[in-house]
Amino acid sequence: MNFLSHFYLASKLEAPFYHAGVSSPDWIGIFSGKGSNELKKIQHPETTTENEKDFISGLIAHFQTDKAWHSSEYFNEKTIQLNEIFRKSLGPGKHRTFFLSHLWLELALDRMIVLNKPQIAENYYTQIGMVNTPELRELIEQKGVPVGQKFEHYLNSFLMNKYLFQYGAMEGFRTAMEKTCIRVGLSPFSAFTQTQFEELLSKCDVLIEKDFILGLESVPSLG
Repeated sequence: MNFLSHFYLASKLEAPFYHAGVSSPDWIGIFSGKGSNELKKIQHPETTTENEKDFISGLIAHFQTDKAWHSSEYFNEKTIQLNEIFRKSLGPGKHRTFFLSHLWLELALDRMIVLNKPQIAENYYTQIGMVNTPELRELIEQKGVPVGQKFEHYLNSFLMNKYLFQYGAMEGFRTAMEKTCIRVGLSPFSAFTQTQFEELLSKCDVLIEKDFILGLESVPSLG
């Protein structure tokens, strides 16, 4: 799951550091270009501040929710259907279309939220905007992930630019998708014209938009 999909499942919870904890593995993945196994090992300490408690709860929820999501019927059904679309659209070659379907679906769910439930996205940015970024960086580094001060600049830019709203436009979604693919060594859409990508996006939107809420709500909320 991506940022807004995770937030949707716990959007009624007003706990900025919880939501920051849920988002941190994805932030770190984008910022550093790789995931962090250290965060997967986190357990609740016996004594902690309220912000740290919420942050750790969010981290744990992120990984538990991802595990449930990847074994859900909706995820499996949609990745199979997207895989068929990509196989036909991309043609022969080592495109890793099933893995590509996984990546596309997770970004596309955030796109659906931006297009159909924009208030969820606004609420996400409101909650995350209440987090003190130096304190968040300190919490992340205490858990064994040395992100450095540049992480604060990245996060402040992420918040100021409201980057996820760009998914609602074709150009913004394509940029996000291509950057995600580059991080895992793929470039399946580099030769696509704007028209070709628009046609592909339209096919995938039709497939996902009709029941994306049911798909999200099939995953247990941990918030």
